[in-house]
Amino acid sequence: MISSLPVRTGARVHRETAMGDYTQFVASLNNKEPAKTLKPHTGAKKEADASIRIDPDDVLTTPAGFEHWLPFAAPHYKISPRIEDYFFRPVILFISDLPNRNGVSFPGHELARWSEEGGCQSYMTWKGKPLHVEHKSEDPTQAIGVIVDVAMRPLRGYGENKLWKVIALAAVDRTKRTNVTAAIEANKRNTWSMGALVEGYTCSFCGAEVGECSHIDKDAKLVFYELEGQLVYKQVRGIVGIELSSVGDPAYGVALSDVDHIQYPVQR
Repeated sequence: MISSLPVRTGARVHRETAMGDYTQFVASLNNKEPAKTLKPHTGAKKEADASIRIDPDDVLTTPAGFEHWLPFAAPHYKISPRIEDYFFRPVILFISDLPNRNGVSFPGHELARWSEEGGCQSYMTWKGKPLHVEHKSEDPTQAIGVIVDVAMRPLRGYGENKLWKVIALAAVDRTKRTNVTAAIEANKRNTWSMGALVEGYTCSFCGAEVGECSHIDKDAKLVFYELEGQLVYKQVRGIVGIELSSVGDPAYGVALSDVDHIQYPVQR
């Protein structure tokens, strides 16, 4: 869902709610055409289905240093300063270049782009941001935890291997909202949705800024249709992650902490 944020100054006024192999990732961007649909390779279904879930290779270990910066984040978010009070969940935030059900995608080249505001690559701007419940993130002291680390991992077997999973390691504080955090720890509540600020949108069909072409009405809340064999939807630019929420109904079907598979439009 998109909403303006009048409390923020500057050009970044749109809000979107729905580390690792960087050298290989840059090499994969030599072909500038965005991946518009999932295109499974022959004989790769088993590998692809496995790669959509959180594989052993995807699971992030608690990075060295978390115990050092947690005491400084804790007062801001009103979470525990004791690492012993936390359990950890790897969460797939989204898959690059694929639109969610809001008709919005996060292109791989934008995720790899350097964020001046964050002082890191754009996908890493979720690191250190709070965990909330149902995107009620206006008050940072209502956080139930914090994002410890973020990684990009290749999604094998689809999209000519040019798609990437963006995975966050969520540290959940057992002492906050105990009814919710206990349900997360027991895996009874396992769906998530990220929040981000973006500078604007481009058209997936022609690459123009939304509003400067005939393919997307800039005032339309949802754009998602097929034109000449390609999907037309909005692509974000200028990404800054702001939060991750435990939700009952995520914008991305993949936003699960334990998931077997997801379905996206498939080009046969």
